[in-house]
Amino acid sequence: MSGDDYELPQTVTAVNNDGTTTEVEVTWNAAQVAALGAIGSTTVTGTAAGLAALCNVEILPAENLLVNGDFEAGLGNGNGWTVSGDDNGLIKIDTKDVKRGSKALKFDAWSTLADGITVSQTVTGLKAGEYVCFMNVEGAGTEDSYTISLMHLPRVKPGLARHRCLAG
Repeated sequence: MSGDDYELPQTVTAVNNDGTTTEVEVTWNAAQVAALGAIGSTTVTGTAAGLAALCNVEILPAENLLVNGDFEAGLGNGNGWTVSGDDNGLIKIDTKDVKRGSKALKFDAWSTLADGITVSQTVTGLKAGEYVCFMNVEGAGTEDSYTISLMHLPRVKPGLARHRCLAG
């Protein structure tokens, strides 16, 4: 990724002399933003309401944060995945129709018994930031549509920014 791929906040919170706060537009140093991309921590400077603004940016290496994210270890105890609602064995590991690696999760969508089945994993200890998740999905069935969801269950106060930016 290059600096063009990163989006810094368009406003920062300024602390006024009386202790109140105001959201003000910020202009970041374009050369510093364009140079973003190397793994590590850096500070991007800018100006907001005529004052100096700072944005501390931490770029982490890409890694798979899911345990057994590719299902290569199957669906057993300690493999990271929890299957619930599958009383009829509709969730399986496939070794034939695989996109990458040697195994894939298979879901028998043809069955009328498929409602309410979940395959889930909880990832903890994440730092505030932006994360990317992708999957390959293939299938067919008797229904008009199926829902595949990725959920974020916040455990922090709402409104925390992914960048720490200060003006003043």
